[in-house]
Amino acid sequence: GSSVQLPIGFLSTFGPCLQRHIADWRSAATQSAYAIWHGNPDALVFVEGIGAAELRTVHESPMPFAQRCLDSRIVWSVHDYIWFWKWLRLGDVLVRGPSSFADIFRTLGQIYTGDKELGQEGPEDIEDFNRERDESWGFMLQRGIAPVWVGEFGTSEGGPWWDMLMRYFKELDVDFAYWSLDGIKYPQASVIDSSYMDQAQKIGDNGGKPLEKAQDEGYGILQADYKGLQRVWKM
Repeated sequence: GSSVQLPIGFLSTFGPCLQRHIADWRSAATQSAYAIWHGNPDALVFVEGIGAAELRTVHESPMPFAQRCLDSRIVWSVHDYIWFWKWLRLGDVLVRGPSSFADIFRTLGQIYTGDKELGQEGPEDIEDFNRERDESWGFMLQRGIAPVWVGEFGTSEGGPWWDMLMRYFKELDVDFAYWSLDGIKYPQASVIDSSYMDQAQKIGDNGGKPLEKAQDEGYGILQADYKGLQRVWKM
């Protein structure tokens, strides 16, 4: 009979700051992959880069498999959203290393106060847009090193970021999953656990009480009633 190979997501933060200073994520990711293969030898294991954006470190310091052929069972995963220029820039500093404390503070200032407002990337930024992704994870695809899956991307509005990302995906033949298909973020009567969320994520939080009505998903492809599309241009 025929067999079906199912990808199983193993989402770990794999990068320089955690790996070198807090925990040995290379070892953790390796042991987790072994555990998955013990249950399903044909499984593909998905491992996420630092901040869901950075894969240079995992290429330079690969997981210590006993057999290098097991690298072929790994799919690297990243995300991309309109604000991800911040994480790409931070990842660049972490990987390359800051030239000085002033460099660290300048980069953090750009990230948290913004040298450009959210979503203000215009057509004139196409070179920076492509370069940041090429250096962070696109090189894996360009050089045929390993498969890369964009496990999340999405938006509620069109614009330069969307246009540039669609062009980038097409040029590299990127495989992806969109966030999200659903038109509803939280169904009616849901109780939201916001203990792990930052302030931006707590929009719609009802203070631990059941929601009186469903909360729409602004990034969703389908309408809340699942009978149509929210924004046809995404298709």
